Amino acid sequence: MKGWKIKDKDAKHTYSFPSSYTLEPKNTVTLYSGKGTNTANTLYWGRSENTHVWNNDGDIAYLYDNAEKLVSMLER
Repeated sequence: MKGWKIKDKDAKHTYSFPSSYTLEPKNTVTLYSGKGTNTANTLYWGRSENTHVWNNDGDIAYLYDNAEKLVSMLER
């Protein structure tokens, strides 16, 4: 997923997938904003506890491919 990114609604926060990361077909990945150790199905943004990404009153996560094309979005 080299070059793929997730951005919040206001594009204040951007997560770039590790260049060596591959998401296998029919699998899912969970992205946590905190710190941890990446696995095949779990990635960590690495942000500290006091730096929030998502708005408590709702936000939108946008997934962009390596050509900056919007692939998906999730509103909460």
